[in-house]
Amino acid sequence: MLFRSGNSIAVINPSTGAITGYHYAGSEPGALALDSTSKYLYVGLNGNNSVERLVLPGFTPSADISLGKNSGGSPNIAEAIAVSPTDPLTFAVETGSTGCCCCGTLDFFTGTTKLANSNITNSMNQLVYANATTLYGYTSGTLSQVNVSATGGTLGQTWTDIVNGSSISYSGGLIFGSAGQEFNPATGLLLGTFDTGNNSCCNSNSNQILSNSSINRAFVLGQTPFFSSLSITSYNLSQFTPKAVANLSELIPEYSSSIASNFMQWSTNGMAFILSPNGCCGNTTSQVVLVQSPTLMLTVTKTPSATPVASSLTPTTVSHGAANFRMGVRGTGF
Repeated sequence: MLFRSGNSIAVINPSTGAITGYHYAGSEPGALALDSTSKYLYVGLNGNNSVERLVLPGFTPSADISLGKNSGGSPNIAEAIAVSPTDPLTFAVETGSTGCCCCGTLDFFTGTTKLANSNITNSMNQLVYANATTLYGYTSGTLSQVNVSATGGTLGQTWTDIVNGSSISYSGGLIFGSAGQEFNPATGLLLGTFDTGNNSCCNSNSNQILSNSSINRAFVLGQTPFFSSLSITSYNLSQFTPKAVANLSELIPEYSSSIASNFMQWSTNGMAFILSPNGCCGNTTSQVVLVQSPTLMLTVTKTPSATPVASSLTPTTVSHGAANFRMGVRGTGF
């Protein structure tokens, strides 16, 4: 597992939690993206206004791609990076600005060459490739579909206020918003909503989400109606119901004093995230949290439960208006 640490990238063994090494990445590393073969690591270097391509496992620099300047003359930085699932040398990057005069664009590169179909102006702070020809970008309730080709990308459908929250997750052809929405972009239909809100004015949309259609589960990191402090709650994707909660409240005195980000899955029974202070109390140290829970990651069956059938009741009759009483129900399928 790879995480930023100052101007270096920390390599962590998730099974033991041990840091196995630090590798210098460049000036002010920001956004990270790994290609599907785990051969190349792309690092946005905010201090250099570029994207660096490193060859793993030695972290050997192989290319430095300049992001240029925006129309206001300010240098661009990488806000988000995503690598093509079929070509490890092709990537998409959402640029931001070190200044305050202009917004960024979505650009495509193969190697060090910027592709012709770039400069998409829809704002996106998260990029997810669905496949080689479709990419989704998301920010603040706006989901954008980008049609990808060998010449770059063109903006397709845009949906506003259907998927919400601070982040999205893609799995099995569906988009999941951290505010609980399950959305099918192929049909444009909202399939349902998970109850992930915590009735807090500060944290209701700050949760992080992961989805895994292969085990029919979604995982929400943060506060939910089922646990009032920091936790990971798992949900059944097809029934929209909570299945389990991992209590993480011992990590912090109160959830509102920290921000969780970079929620990801590792192996078949682990998850990880970064816990950072929000600036209070003079605390500036972030921590990488590794969670191993075979129970949370158990496959959820899509087979409907048996219909309950009552065979006997005790007592069998009660007078209308009588006091409270205990009733015993015997049967099958409960």
